Amino acid sequence: EIIEKQRMEEELFLAREIQQNLLPCDHPENENFELVGYNLPSREVGGDYYDFISLDEHRIGIAIGDISGKGIPAAMLMSNLQAALRISALQTQNTSKVIKQLNIHITRTTSPEKFATFFYSVFDIHNFTLEYTNAGHNFPILWHRSGTYSSLRQGGIVIGVMKDAVYRSNRVTLKPGDFLVMYTDGVTEAVNPYDEVFGEQRLIHVLGKTTQQ
Repeated sequence: EIIEKQRMEEELFLAREIQQNLLPCDHPENENFELVGYNLPSREVGGDYYDFISLDEHRIGIAIGDISGKGIPAAMLMSNLQAALRISALQTQNTSKVIKQLNIHITRTTSPEKFATFFYSVFDIHNFTLEYTNAGHNFPILWHRSGTYSSLRQGGIVIGVMKDAVYRSNRVTLKPGDFLVMYTDGVTEAVNPYDEVFGEQRLIHVLGKTTQQ
């Protein structure tokens, strides 16, 4: 039993190492912007995912997703999704088309109970525009320097459920002092010792205090 437990722990460690290597090593930035990402699985491996994809000299694909379930099955689907995203993102820069292709791929290669929330955007570092499509993911929060905020909601349902699902895109313009926060439900569904859920409103409150500093 000890040997078997050790073998499983070694396999999980290897799986975690492979999964971490799928996440971006470089965080793009210049004198005008900075992109930062962080992933902390609740177990050895998990289904949360983010990515930065260099599309050309002035466009960067930014993605975040949350695979249904946890553990190795979710991690395997995440790696499948990552490979499909990188192929689709280089074929077209239309975010709704990328999400549509991902949805078709996932519905064809997984069972119906396996799905993912996903948010994909293309950031133009020259014009400071962000085109995006939100497939059932937690609404990213765009904070403005003025202290107001908006949620990036346009898109469609989660991917992997309906093969013929329709997705739409939207575009926002980022201004000096703005910052955009993308997150998974690992943040908003975190529970404190009193069994209270952190929630979206607490997150918005924290972000509001950040803008005042």
